[in-house]
Amino acid sequence: MLAVSTLACESSPSPPDAAAADDALEARDAFVVPDAYAPDAQLAPPTGDPLDWSVTELGPFGVGYRSFPLSYLPAGQTEMREISVHVWYPTLSASGEHPRYEGGLFRDDVPIVDAPPAEPAHAGGYPLFVHSHGWRGFAGASWPMLDALASHGWVVVSPEHIGSTLTNYEDPRPIAHYYERSMDVSESVDAIAALPSSDPLSRTVTERFVLSGHSFGVHTVWASVGATFDVERLRASCMPAGTCTEAELAVFAAGVGDPRIVAAIPIAGDIDESFFGDTGHTSVTVPMLSMTGSADGVDGAAQQTQVSPPVALDWVEVEGACHNSFAVPTLACDTIDSDDASRITWTFALAFARVHLLADDDPIALGIAQGTTPIPLTTFHPHTP
Repeated sequence: MLAVSTLACESSPSPPDAAAADDALEARDAFVVPDAYAPDAQLAPPTGDPLDWSVTELGPFGVGYRSFPLSYLPAGQTEMREISVHVWYPTLSASGEHPRYEGGLFRDDVPIVDAPPAEPAHAGGYPLFVHSHGWRGFAGASWPMLDALASHGWVVVSPEHIGSTLTNYEDPRPIAHYYERSMDVSESVDAIAALPSSDPLSRTVTERFVLSGHSFGVHTVWASVGATFDVERLRASCMPAGTCTEAELAVFAAGVGDPRIVAAIPIAGDIDESFFGDTGHTSVTVPMLSMTGSADGVDGAAQQTQVSPPVALDWVEVEGACHNSFAVPTLACDTIDSDDASRITWTFALAFARVHLLADDDPIALGIAQGTTPIPLTTFHPHTP
């Protein structure tokens, strides 16, 4: 079937199944098994215009996966930040070793590790989609969406937000993490842009990209699309508590928006007034598509009322979806089939990204992105002009 927070660091809720994830982490060695594969299996190169490929079906490419370390000095800090950048991309390889995310805890049976990239199907190079994972998540947590986009010829990048992953998190969260996540996004895109010409992924178009974020990743989205911070509110809260510095407040004052973002998708989260204040959203000019689940605690209607207008934020509510229906589908709830929830998520993400990044005028993609084509189990709420 086709179907936030306070300064005391409560930004987006922990996944409701975090305890289950902890249990799985302890037991991971019991179910990790070797891969068996034929390394020479290949797919036929796809033909035709990639904008003619249906947004409601997986694309014709296989999916490659690789990761690499990245080190940079965040503004307002004196120590280097060490993260890893994870990349999904189109390939013609049909078999090989599959990635296991977060230290082997979660296996994704679609991508092939270090598979050679296929030739770009889109004119000018690979279009770019970037994703920010949630609190106590990991870069590959929303793997059905990431895989689906790569199968349509996209390069998909997700930084591992160290200090906010399942196996490496800080609680309470340092205030710097509320801007470092956006820096992780921008630095990761810069790293892709700096790849040597001998690397096939150097043909990724990094001047313009679409950004999504799940849960705490929604904070990343709002900061990265240029929402302004309420610095005086932050100062009044963090200075007496000794949890911030003037150097960090100066970063918030300068903002961490990335002008290369042309559209954004906040998923299972809302804008955080304790950081952005009542009017921080008014500086955002890119179109946005919010996705929430009826079985989650996020009030999509309240967020849309707060920011739209002037922000062009449409809202999709998925019937029965909970917090983990949009990430770590193996830990999702039973109020919606996890395959249906994943398919809905990547269908909307792909259609929205194609329309706003690639100027796609395909009637089906356009209808899904604009809410005129009904999708089962969803209600589309257009923003108020």
